[in-house]
Amino acid sequence: MSLFSTGGGSYPDLLILCLLGFFAAISLLLNPPVMLYNYRKKKSIPKLLFFTLSATDFLTCLVLPLNSMIKIGVQEPPKCTAVEGEGYVCSTETNPTTGDRLLGALILTLSVAPSSCTAALAITRFITIRFPFRTLRVRYALAAVCLYLVYSLAVNTVVTLDKYAIYRHSLNMVTNPFYLNRTFSAPSNDIRVLLLCIWPLILCQTLSIIASGFTVVHLFQTSKCSEDTPSLINNKKVSLKILVTNLSGIVLTVAAGISAHIQIDNARDRLPEKRDEVLDISTMVMVPVFLSCLNPIIFILFTPNVLTQCHNRARVDPGGFHETTSYPRSNKTIFKNREAVSSPI
Repeated sequence: MSLFSTGGGSYPDLLILCLLGFFAAISLLLNPPVMLYNYRKKKSIPKLLFFTLSATDFLTCLVLPLNSMIKIGVQEPPKCTAVEGEGYVCSTETNPTTGDRLLGALILTLSVAPSSCTAALAITRFITIRFPFRTLRVRYALAAVCLYLVYSLAVNTVVTLDKYAIYRHSLNMVTNPFYLNRTFSAPSNDIRVLLLCIWPLILCQTLSIIASGFTVVHLFQTSKCSEDTPSLINNKKVSLKILVTNLSGIVLTVAAGISAHIQIDNARDRLPEKRDEVLDISTMVMVPVFLSCLNPIIFILFTPNVLTQCHNRARVDPGGFHETTSYPRSNKTIFKNREAVSSPI
């Protein structure tokens, strides 16, 4: 099933295939070291959420690109063509298989799963800074993320298993714009169904933007200190890494808004154009895959020893301590304690 050309043999199919393959390769290569790094470290809320983020990024870049690349690359006539009097139209199937329905629910859930982790990172970081003497339990933060993912997967499964669900060839997945309204006003219905599935994410992203703003104010205030202690330097690095990572969730929310705007625009008298379908697959597939590829890069840039963890782990002195410095043995304990405070997350 090709998209815009026969067998993905011309633009923009070739561009889509190349980009998806490139993003998937980077994500599948870099996310495992990030997961391993956070798994080996002492359990804390940031490390647990970063581990969950890497796991969802890995699955997103495994399922979404593979699904699209296989279906776009098949040697078949294009599914999207220009029809006189109707504009640029992509064909649909009104009776998708159960496997396609379940796969569609999984894809819709994975496309927003990383953003729930980044939002949780930003919110918990602000709580830690604002209330430093109040213990925020790890299980509560993880439970909030898991609760949203379970909710999203359950709602998407119910929506895609509905008998009115359709297979959209433009997205290579099953959607159901008629779940809340059986009439053929697809764009407006699709937006309401989308809100039903992701309203917790929108709430979390709004709170994360507010939390990020307060965190930036805190970083600006602490930067005026005359002397930066190792602990303060580490806190700044962690906060900055979380802020930059949360930008991906904000970008995904903006992309969802653009997709909604396209659908609203198509609900009017204007006929759909080819650029509408290209933007649709870009916001629903390409952007989530790209951000899942970008997240591990951001983590490694702020934590370079992720790529050398296996080498450092193998360096053990006779006393059983891991050597991460070249200082004399008499000072090893002093510098070991100092690194425990200042080592980046």
